[in-house]
Amino acid sequence: MKKLLILAFIFATSHFFAQEEYVEHPKSPAIKENDSIIILSRISKEGSLISETTINKKKLKGFRTTYYKNKNKHFTEEFTISNLASKKILNLKIISAWDTDNVQTVIEGNGNYNYENKYYKNSGTYLNGLKTGIWKYSTENNWCTELYENGKLVSGSRRDKENKVTIYKEIETPPLFTKGEVHFKNYIIKNMINLNSNEMVLVGNMDLEFVVDIDGKITDVRILKKLDSITTDQITSLLKKYTFIKPGYQRGIPVRVKHHMPVSFDIR
Repeated sequence: MKKLLILAFIFATSHFFAQEEYVEHPKSPAIKENDSIIILSRISKEGSLISETTINKKKLKGFRTTYYKNKNKHFTEEFTISNLASKKILNLKIISAWDTDNVQTVIEGNGNYNYENKYYKNSGTYLNGLKTGIWKYSTENNWCTELYENGKLVSGSRRDKENKVTIYKEIETPPLFTKGEVHFKNYIIKNMINLNSNEMVLVGNMDLEFVVDIDGKITDVRILKKLDSITTDQITSLLKKYTFIKPGYQRGIPVRVKHHMPVSFDIR
């Protein structure tokens, strides 16, 4: 009889809302680790550095530097993490920021920030590393005004091209698994056992990437690290059939959200 030894999920490892000019390299992020630090480097398809994050494993503190396409520094920030397992970011503060011409606009956490790419514009003021006062955010079809106090959003309003106004209290809300993350995990476990009832051993690690669409359906499934072709097909089919998800929201409207999820199997 087959015994399930372990199926471990590092759940909700990453949610990616923001649109960026970069297309990441298939092997990004690159991770280096020793007893004291973790270094995570995001690399573009062309091989240039997008960002580099260093986490002190003992102090649970991190420091990140991001870069423009022209390789100039964009901004630096510091943060703490809840623990090494989830790496949930806490107490995020910006330290420095530069424009594309390498002129520093935020110094020691204070100054004005203005950024624009082909997807959006974002501008406002930092005080002691935190957003403060009125910030402006706009895309081709939406214009947002937001009020911050001590880095916290007090309120935001979004006006679309039809002049419809939406009020929001959160910048980003990740997709919600309506029956809970445990139900989603058990769904994968149960179905993988049923699909492998022929005593086939299933041991190893997979890296999954998928998008929760604006209707809550899972789409664009990618297997970044495979076990074998059968498992890839099975996982893809299972994820697309799961329906108990509400979409993520950004500034009051549903948006597509990309997830990255490492999965470990030991079914024998």
